[in-house]
Amino acid sequence: MKYKQARTFNIEAYKKYDKPAKDMFCEYLVSKGYEVFAEETLSIDLIAKKDDKTLHIEVETTKNHFTCKEDYPFKDTIKFLGRKEKYHKVNEFYYVIINLETKCALYSTSDRIFKSEYAKEVYVKNKERSGLDRFFYVPIEECKFIKM
Repeated sequence: MKYKQARTFNIEAYKKYDKPAKDMFCEYLVSKGYEVFAEETLSIDLIAKKDDKTLHIEVETTKNHFTCKEDYPFKDTIKFLGRKEKYHKVNEFYYVIINLETKCALYSTSDRIFKSEYAKEVYVKNKERSGLDRFFYVPIEECKFIKM
């Protein structure tokens, strides 16, 4: 299926939200004893190391207001961007979605997210994007919520 503009990378949104989200999550990881390396490419955002464990991490933001699983605005599923699936083909990674205002995050691992039964094609139309896009609607039980 051919995708239109919705899957196009949006550099303005990246500049506005990416650094604050990565900084916030880096601080959280450091507080948990990880050494964090920010990738300055347009691939995976962070690599965190602790002992013999290495985590690959993709960080996104949401305007959806939440502080925990119980007040997340969508009770059944979490929507993850399909265009991030390409990173899973290289390494399993943690996909983190942060609300910058509440300083809360939710996450799951790419092996739990990118399953064909969760994939849906959706028409997106907002001020930044318009066109057909692919999302993965993951059961909320497959995600963890944290306060940073």
